[in-house]
Amino acid sequence: VLNSEYIERWGYPKAKADLKGLKQFLYHEPGIPKHMKTELLSEIRTRESIINREKNFYVAQYMLERRAARKPEHWLIKAMELKGTPNLGE
Repeated sequence: VLNSEYIERWGYPKAKADLKGLKQFLYHEPGIPKHMKTELLSEIRTRESIINREKNFYVAQYMLERRAARKPEHWLIKAMELKGTPNLGE
């Protein structure tokens, strides 16, 4: 979720489940400003599409690293802080 190492450590199913859980939380949490919710959900959908589309782990890893280089991971850290979840990569 946070990066390709997370997927390597926990696998695709957990990464997908964690993204889905974070997305569900954002949909139903009333205290998050709409513009932040929109940005976070958009980035989650992008990550999900990479994970779902790329069956080869090394291709997915490369794609996620390129994505992280263009858009730093602060968006996901912020979402997890809002949810009260410790760093999922730990």
